[in-house]
Amino acid sequence: MRRSLILLYSSAAFIVFTILIWYISVPTDLIKEKIEQTISRSIGANTGVKITGLKKGLFFSMHIDDLAIDQRGAHIINASDIAVQMNLLYLYKGNIGLDLNGNIGGGHINGNFKEAGKGVIKQRE
Repeated sequence: MRRSLILLYSSAAFIVFTILIWYISVPTDLIKEKIEQTISRSIGANTGVKITGLKKGLFFSMHIDDLAIDQRGAHIINASDIAVQMNLLYLYKGNIGLDLNGNIGGGHINGNFKEAGKGVIKQRE
């Protein structure tokens, strides 16, 4: 019985500690900068990415109001109201796993990225 309580309290303390680290130690500006750099590098040279309205949520989730991508001075894509959920299993393995939902134009998109350079995005009507 005592071991069960210790395990329960330890698990709860770990969860609270992890959430506090997410909110306190990981600045929103750092997340925004890393996402913008990653997208710019993956698309190629002369690419600009601008994220507005990035907010952190519970359990490693994020919300982006607007994501705009420009290439060689021309606007190529704009996505809005994007919800992102990080997968901690992939983070533990050293990769980033993301599940996202958002809007492009008049449609809705769903996507997931499980490893660097690999992912799927689907557009729904």
